[in-house]
Amino acid sequence: MKVRIVTKEGKKFRLYMPMALASIGVRVGLWGAKKSRHIDEVAREYLCIIDEKIIANALKDLSRGYKGLDLVDIQTKDGEIIKITV
Repeated sequence: MKVRIVTKEGKKFRLYMPMALASIGVRVGLWGAKKSRHIDEVAREYLCIIDEKIIANALKDLSRGYKGLDLVDIQTKDGEIIKITV
C-alpha cells in the first residue's frame, strides 16, 4: 500500500506500507477502540458489529487482485493531494 501526500507548499511525502502491517493495524485499532473508555455507547455498539478478520481478509484480497487500485484520491483547491493506492 502506498500513501502519497503533497502539501500546499509543495512538500511531498511517500509512505510504503506492507498490506500485512495495514491488516494488523486494522485489527489492533478496532480492538483498541472497542476497549476505550472515551467512546459513547452508540459508537461502541457499531464497533462491536464490525469483524476485524473480515476487513483484514478484504485487505489481503485487495492486495492480490487489485494492484494499483486507488482507495483514496483527494485533491483540494489549495493544491494539496492525498492518495492511497493498493
